[in-house]
Amino acid sequence: MPDIRLRIELLDTDPLVWRRVVVPEQINLHRLHELIQDVMGWGDCHLYEFECNGRFYGEPDEWSDRPIALARNAKLKSLAARAFHYLYDFGDGWEHRTVIEATGLKETNPCPRLIDVGQPGNKRIRLRRRAALDITR
Repeated sequence: MPDIRLRIELLDTDPLVWRRVVVPEQINLHRLHELIQDVMGWGDCHLYEFECNGRFYGEPDEWSDRPIALARNAKLKSLAARAFHYLYDFGDGWEHRTVIEATGLKETNPCPRLIDVGQPGNKRIRLRRRAALDITR
């Protein structure tokens, strides 16, 4: 099964915080959410959603004001877009842009993996919309 290389960018940061990952093309969006949580250092304690071509994917709940497709049932390779958005924590609104950089890569490992980072480690970043955030995790 071929791999896909993604670049995940945390929007509204200066400098830009990003991660590059390689995932199996069959990964579902819920598993991609878990991977984003891991590589960005988030705590996975808030709701999330993906948006692609006007369609939303996540975990449906009673507070949603729009149709949300179940993320577990949506495969990354079926999105048919070169980029899409991921929103984590509806209260704080951590917006990410995910760009599909390459598809059809030779599979070298069946597990998703982090291959490159921008702004890693013990850095302080300035958020354009918020106060400074310590990304030491």
